[in-house]
Amino acid sequence: MQISAAMEVSGRFVISGILTLLLLATGGCSFKKNPASGHAQVIVVEEKARPLVLPSIEEIIAGEDEEAAIEQLAERKSEVDGLAKNTSASAIDFAIKYKKTKILSYLLISGHSPFVLNQDSREKIGYDQELNSLIKSAQKESFDDIIASHRQGLAVFYARLEEYQLGPGGCEDLADTLVKSIYTAGASTQSVFLEVVNSKVCSPYKDRFSLEKISEWISFEYFYQFQSAFKDTSFLATLMTLKKLTTISIMVPAGGWHSDQMGLISSHVEVSPVTMLMLKKPCFQNDTSFDKWLDVATRLINPEVGAYSYPYVFSEGLNGAGQYCGEEKKYCSENDENIASMWALFRYQFPDVRLSKAQFQELYSGRSLDSSSTGLSQADGEKFRAELCSLPERRSQ
Repeated sequence: MQISAAMEVSGRFVISGILTLLLLATGGCSFKKNPASGHAQVIVVEEKARPLVLPSIEEIIAGEDEEAAIEQLAERKSEVDGLAKNTSASAIDFAIKYKKTKILSYLLISGHSPFVLNQDSREKIGYDQELNSLIKSAQKESFDDIIASHRQGLAVFYARLEEYQLGPGGCEDLADTLVKSIYTAGASTQSVFLEVVNSKVCSPYKDRFSLEKISEWISFEYFYQFQSAFKDTSFLATLMTLKKLTTISIMVPAGGWHSDQMGLISSHVEVSPVTMLMLKKPCFQNDTSFDKWLDVATRLINPEVGAYSYPYVFSEGLNGAGQYCGEEKKYCSENDENIASMWALFRYQFPDVRLSKAQFQELYSGRSLDSSSTGLSQADGEKFRAELCSLPERRSQ
């Protein structure tokens, strides 16, 4: 009897163990008696897998391993591309934020615009030279690509402008690049400049171009026209429409250290636009074309007293004392201070030409030199005008 009882207990444990193994093997079951059949019914309970939580794009970029981050960003390209549309920061902004130069280079090479930056990124690249260099290099390559596309027709050119998402800063920087290429590289990019600022991409932003930048462009063009004896007002007039009340200060190389009439010692002189124009007056065939330029020049004068080292005054600037203008009262070109300003500017432009102030005045006036008290001849007068009105071998209009 004892052996039989022990075997019964042992058998129960075996059955219990088998049922436990079955329960584990089925991933979790419950047994319920079916009232209709009277047999036990097995119900399988499935465990749902927990969803996999991926790191955010910012978390990927902020990580230690940049190369691994680049692989993950490549795998999630569509998410990376759409990031800036849905948030205030793009992948490029995060790369700048955490100073991940390898990731930043990868994003730029992959086609992300170097112009779409939030305010934090703009501030950071302002003082971080390495990041700034990467962004500026990418922007320059973008500008080169845009300018090159102009040769493929306007449709391609405008499409390229839209592709790069220039924004206000990019439009101004592209315009600046185009203007400076005219004067530093001899490029004829005026037409490209006009198409950029009037395009649907950049036109909404041209009112936001800085006054300082526009004044610089006008100064470049005005100085070029001065060197070219003021041949064409068209491009200058276009630049002047970008901002109202634009004034300019033009620094003219003085060929060495000097002291101007204000006692300022410098290697450059700040000259009134009117002084520059008046010096070239003998190059104009008639007063009509000259007066057109004079209207432009007077609108560009800085009204601040003492703004120029070598100013130019008209009769109204002499407190109405027209007699100080001498016989030529319309332009006051015989006024002693005006002659002194023009003579100084002439010497800076032609440092190898040795003329006294009196000789300059005689040559400039264009009067008969046959009986000149300064020993000049008509041949000297012709040579003077030829040099004064010579055109530099630079860009073509």
